[in-house]
Amino acid sequence: MHLTDNVRLEALEQIHLKKKRPGQPRAVQEVKAGDEIFHKTGERHRLVRVIGREQDRYYEHIEDSLGNVIRHVEEPLTQHRDRGYVKKKRHPSERSVPPAGQDLSSDSESSRERGAR
Repeated sequence: MHLTDNVRLEALEQIHLKKKRPGQPRAVQEVKAGDEIFHKTGERHRLVRVIGREQDRYYEHIEDSLGNVIRHVEEPLTQHRDRGYVKKKRHPSERSVPPAGQDLSSDSESSRERGAR
């Protein structure tokens, strides 16, 4: 008897730098660059993000593993809103995913019936 197990390992490289000034609570500049796994799809992306608070600069460039640009943003940091952890929280009624344990199949059936009328 012969058993074989195939295992695939991938290494992710990433660097995260912060430049701080004495007496200031937040970093004046942050740089994050390298590989990242996009949680929604599990795909590997290449990321470069620069946040310059003194220069009022936000730069972000994300590519997929084939080099296709997924997102590219260059703008003043003061205009960069509603992204990441500062996103506006949606009201539960606006969410497209039902809460755990709730079955919306009857709602979708009734909406199909209404559309057929």
